[in-house]
Amino acid sequence: MLALFIRGAARGDLAIAPEIDRGYWTIHKRPKFWGQNQKAFAWAFGWREGYRYGRNAILNAGVFALRSDAPHWRLWSENYAHALKRPHVGSRAYEGNISFFLADQTSLNRTVFAQGAPATLLPAYCNWFCGKGTPMFDAERNQVVEPHVPHRELGIIHLAGAGMKERVWKLKTLQGSAVETRLTYSAVQTLAAANSRS
Repeated sequence: MLALFIRGAARGDLAIAPEIDRGYWTIHKRPKFWGQNQKAFAWAFGWREGYRYGRNAILNAGVFALRSDAPHWRLWSENYAHALKRPHVGSRAYEGNISFFLADQTSLNRTVFAQGAPATLLPAYCNWFCGKGTPMFDAERNQVVEPHVPHRELGIIHLAGAGMKERVWKLKTLQGSAVETRLTYSAVQTLAAANSRS
């Protein structure tokens, strides 16, 4: 999967995966009038941008590829600096504030959506965000896979969020059973090795 990131970046694009997929529970529920991404944009760049750009699918900044000479770097840096210098209300504007925590990602999203920096949008299986969709396990291939046909192998398993690395997941298998495992690299490797021996 890393080859897809590199291929996109080689063209001068930001190669990145949006947080959207048919296997993510977030696309199967009624959208919020003013969701987390809109709040993050509004916090960083004002209400108008929150309304306009916060409705786009989030480009997940946990994994991306970008050439060192791409103009995105300057735009991203300027956006991030702008977001952190805004006169936010209250002395505890940053403490425990998810919008502050996401300001770097929101700034990168602004670079693409508001400023038109070119991007190659990769499929979710390149950077699977487990907080939005539980994957499956293919016991024949010993791989964690996307939950819908064609059940592609997941390239990167994204475990952002409190307790996600320690969480024990119950994964349905393509063969009709279930396995329990954490989704860290070492835990999946251990599961695959144990499954190979059985």
